[in-house]
Parts: sequence; C-alpha cells; structure tokens
Amino acid sequence: MCILSMLNGVPAFNISYEFKGLECYKYLNIESFSVDYNASPDFAIEKLDEFIFNFSNEDQSRQLSNVILEVHQSMLNQLREIMINHKLIY
Repeated sequence: MCILSMLNGVPAFNISYEFKGLECYKYLNIESFSVDYNASPDFAIEKLDEFIFNFSNEDQSRQLSNVILEVHQSMLNQLREIMINHKLIY
C-alpha cells in the first residue's frame, strides 16, 4: 500500500514485515523511511519522527513524488519492450 500511496503523491512510512517493502525503499534511496516490523518501539518512533519532519518540507515531498513517477515510467517502458519482444503487442 505504501507504493500505491506514493504513486499517487502521498508519502508513506513503511513498516516492513516482508522483504519487498524494504527493498523498494532501498531502491528509491529512502530506506530511512522504513522500519522493520520487529524493531523496538523507541527505534520505530525515532524513524517515524524523522519521516514526519522530512515530509513537512514540501520540496522533499515533491522530489520523492518525481522520483517515484520516473521509476514508474521506466518500468512501464520496460514492460512495453518485453511485450513487443514477445509479440504480445505491436
């Protein structure tokens, strides 16, 4: 849900209970906005406070949205190439 939220321009703090969330945040270079589900409550609160502070800044929020949209477009382009190569579309 974090990924869908961010695709729609809404920053999301990731409480990662599985591998893909953390890896996605690493790929976007925002792993500091993710915390492992098993982390201590104090550590999780510290990370959440950092997230809130960073996204109260409109420029950082806009910058993240732009990065996410660029990655999303890149993935759509790659999917299109795969479909063309496999003659699923022309």
